[in-house]
Amino acid sequence: MNLVATDVQAVLTELGTTTPPEELGELSLDHPLLDVWVRNRGDRKKFVRHISLGISAVGSAEAASPALEGTARPGGGPSGHQTDRLRPTTAYRAGFQLQEGTYRKTISQLIDPGEDDRFLLSLVPWHDVEGPYTYTITLTMDSARFTGRPLLTTSAPVQVRV
Repeated sequence: MNLVATDVQAVLTELGTTTPPEELGELSLDHPLLDVWVRNRGDRKKFVRHISLGISAVGSAEAASPALEGTARPGGGPSGHQTDRLRPTTAYRAGFQLQEGTYRKTISQLIDPGEDDRFLLSLVPWHDVEGPYTYTITLTMDSARFTGRPLLTTSAPVQVRV
């Protein structure tokens, strides 16, 4: 899994549009987002059913770096090659308290064997945020390969500035 903190404008520019395509209906234009790339290395379909957001290190942005920090790879997807660029298949809106904790969201992503998938996750606090803040987020995906057993995958931490 490759996870990058970004903003809506960067994604729309990449897609060559100024308005979100219909398949990205839950995309929030006013909030940061996570650009999530997933690769199914198995020989069976992978169904991502839930994601959990782990929020930690909430603090004032004055003490933090002004940049979004993550596992961004220049040029693209999980292997970092330009040929890996693929369009996001959908977008989800994940609500959470801007305080440390874990927040769960039900999603539905089906990934064929040997294929990559990309989806966007708008990060929407449940209350208005006053002043600039940063927080660290990890994403855990609960998926199965049609065996009935959950398979948990957790990202490296990413810092987000609001």
